Amino acid sequence: MTLDPAPRRALFVVGRKENAENAAVLAAQELLTEDGYALSFLSLKDRQPKDPPPHARRSEDDDLALIVAAGGDGSVREAAAIAYATATPLALLPLGTANDLAGTLDIPLDPDRAVDLLRSGRRRRIDLGRCNGRIFCNVASIGLSAKVAQRLTHERKKRWGPLAYAREAFDALRTFRSLPVRLTLDDRSLTQRALQVGVASGESQGGGARVTPDAQIDDGCLRVYALEPQKPLRLMMMALSLKLGAHSLFDGAHFFAAKRVRLETEKPEKINVDGDLLERTPADLELLPGAIEVLVPDLAEQGLGGLMTEDDSNGAASPLGGLVRSDAEVSLAALLEALLGAAETHARGAERLQDSAPAEALQANADRRRSDVDALLAAGVRDEDTTVEPDPDRLAVKGVIEDVRAVLSPSAIEMTLRESRTAEERVTEALETALNHRQSDAVAAQLARLADGTQEVQARLAEAQAAAGSEG
Repeated sequence: MTLDPAPRRALFVVGRKENAENAAVLAAQELLTEDGYALSFLSLKDRQPKDPPPHARRSEDDDLALIVAAGGDGSVREAAAIAYATATPLALLPLGTANDLAGTLDIPLDPDRAVDLLRSGRRRRIDLGRCNGRIFCNVASIGLSAKVAQRLTHERKKRWGPLAYAREAFDALRTFRSLPVRLTLDDRSLTQRALQVGVASGESQGGGARVTPDAQIDDGCLRVYALEPQKPLRLMMMALSLKLGAHSLFDGAHFFAAKRVRLETEKPEKINVDGDLLERTPADLELLPGAIEVLVPDLAEQGLGGLMTEDDSNGAASPLGGLVRSDAEVSLAALLEALLGAAETHARGAERLQDSAPAEALQANADRRRSDVDALLAAGVRDEDTTVEPDPDRLAVKGVIEDVRAVLSPSAIEMTLRESRTAEERVTEALETALNHRQSDAVAAQLARLADGTQEVQARLAEAQAAAGSEG
């Protein structure tokens, strides 16, 4: 008489109670049961285990065949630690706010399509990182990102979606100061003041911002970045560029590659590990190359890089806060950058011409463009009933401009006004592009208001031109 072999076991790792009852999780359970799996469950709740729980470790006669992470990047991190310890493939059901690892691997955020990967997905081997012994999938960072993680709550992330990261960063910049940091990269060391330092085994953080221009999740090295202290406006422009992969636009971001990294600060600083504050400096970080296998879409199903079409993105997360995917989202990011650039240009002109008649018009335009940025960000909130009170300090351009005083000749005034007109032309072009794409109702309404307001801005520039002519 022969005994039937024990069924394969699938372990579900869930972060929060509501995730265990999510429709996608229930559908995944039904599918795996049909395929002959026995199911077991690990609820992380608020527990952050440094090592896999005893019942999740593989023994010689263990039948663990699959681990399913149902939650955000924090749940994925803990599930990946178990997958590494047990040499078991990992599947993702992305139910979090940023879902950076899912975005990196082109795993769809649509629940039905993510569940389908349990059958149709191919295995892809990826790198992991380890910070003071703790596994991470994306990035371990100190500085501003840790401050933001400290401020973020589950309620805020649930309310604002990916936009929550940007909102908290704006507020954190008011009080946060840069840190003196010592970095040891394999056999070389450097020391500098930094607003933020990140060490990545993955490719993105904070809902899709690429960590370095050439980061790959299977390239066999840690990618390190260090951001120099920046004024708030310039920092936001840098953040938008990083989301779009345009890392070369700013010289205040430095990028390195290493196998091992040591991170030291004058006093212990909290470390943001895949969105959670789990460690403190000093920290030793290492790469675990090809550490685990993850189920990802078949290459034929990914299409052009796995990007969403505009039909896919209808009703998806905030177009201003998550991973930039669709043409509509890219156009909004470009519009934000154009508005910020116009605000800086107008303010620089007002500073330069401060004792002349056109200065008042330029300053009014700078203020208008700052409020336009606030309003457009607010319109991207998923809960359209929620409003944001504009905070003029949030995107203040005062202090961004270098202490430059131009000699006020008619040609200098004309040059200044020409810069402002050029900046507004960029806004107009970006606005027209954004209007040509399907947007949410709230964003579309704000774009229409922005178009009306643009006429006022251009009228003020004409007034400034006339005033300059009368002075000449």
